[in-house]
Amino acid sequence: MKKMEIFPKSLAVFCSSYSNLLPAFEKAAEELGRGLAKKGYKLVYGGTDCGLMGILAKAHLENGGHVTGVVPSFMIEMGLKSALNQEFVEVPDMANRKSEMAKLSGAFVILPGGLGTLDEFFDILTLKQLKIHQKPIFILNLEDFYNPLLEMLENCAKFGTIKKEYLSLFISVRNVSEILKIV
Repeated sequence: MKKMEIFPKSLAVFCSSYSNLLPAFEKAAEELGRGLAKKGYKLVYGGTDCGLMGILAKAHLENGGHVTGVVPSFMIEMGLKSALNQEFVEVPDMANRKSEMAKLSGAFVILPGGLGTLDEFFDILTLKQLKIHQKPIFILNLEDFYNPLLEMLENCAKFGTIKKEYLSLFISVRNVSEILKIV
């Protein structure tokens, strides 16, 4: 795949806030944070120290990157705002968090995650389908984590509930190095 020029030179990463995941997931978060920093990309993320988010932000910062955390007010009240954030954006709720992250980013990377990550993926995918943005979306399908999701999307296309061309609105990759080669 050819290299993409991404403006602004920043990526939003959506990922799990849970800890004790597969070591491969944690290693990928660290590798992505480090690799994006070395390529001069700013990191835009959910702004907490939890799970893959914390691993990602720490690796990015330790390698000279710039970290922007976008955190809803209720999470700040819960004490979840990370000290790793060099730049911090407080938003009123989760919907505004996604909107602000999308505004600040030139591309999106989806690491393994749960309900929040899936919500974020479908939101940015729908916005791209509606031509509200044309930013690259990468799904990091580590350990075949997203195979069921990808199969479901293919099934939707098969049954005509989405257009087949929507399957090209995102790029599924198997490892971090594939993303770093493209961006």
